[in-house]
Amino acid sequence: RFEDAIMHLREGLIAPQLITEQVDPDKIPHFERDYAATRSDIAKAYNLGSYYLLNQRHVTALTITQPIINSGKAPAQIYYLHAESLYQLGDFIGSWAAYVRYLAISRQI
Repeated sequence: RFEDAIMHLREGLIAPQLITEQVDPDKIPHFERDYAATRSDIAKAYNLGSYYLLNQRHVTALTITQPIINSGKAPAQIYYLHAESLYQLGDFIGSWAAYVRYLAISRQI
């Protein structure tokens, strides 16, 4: 089963560091507008996606990660956010594919 395989895979991977400082929720609309103006800024995308992931806004995190992945220029940490969001939403097949891509790009396999 994909769910069991992903649980095993997640135990052994080295995850990228997510933002851990407390972000004032009132500032998120500003961050969203800032990101919308510069969608090519991977750091802003990663920080906003991390915020969404850490706050269980998985569908919203996917709205950040999917366009970057579709562009063909996604770094490993974007695949991680994508994989983890899909996992939390119960899309284990999609999550598996994103985790495998994350591992390949980050050279963990």
